[in-house]
Amino acid sequence: MTARTWQPTQAELQAMSARTAAAIKDPSATLADVQRLAEIEEAAYSELEAGPCDRLTDPAPRESQVDWSAEIDAEAADYEAELEVAL
Repeated sequence: MTARTWQPTQAELQAMSARTAAAIKDPSATLADVQRLAEIEEAAYSELEAGPCDRLTDPAPRESQVDWSAEIDAEAADYEAELEVAL
């Protein structure tokens, strides 16, 4: 039995890249904010590019196989709320 993994769609990857780019351009974003978004984006791209030999056969998912989409959406909502307050 292989672990079920999340495969990001092209739209999700583009949204993650856009969020990271927006954080980089935002003067109020901290280095930690940018790094966290970049690491989430990198994990998603790694998941897409991973081949069958890169995957565990153990049913327990690795950290890179966790579905980050809910966390990314929550992070984006928080970030957008902060931008609206700032404006």
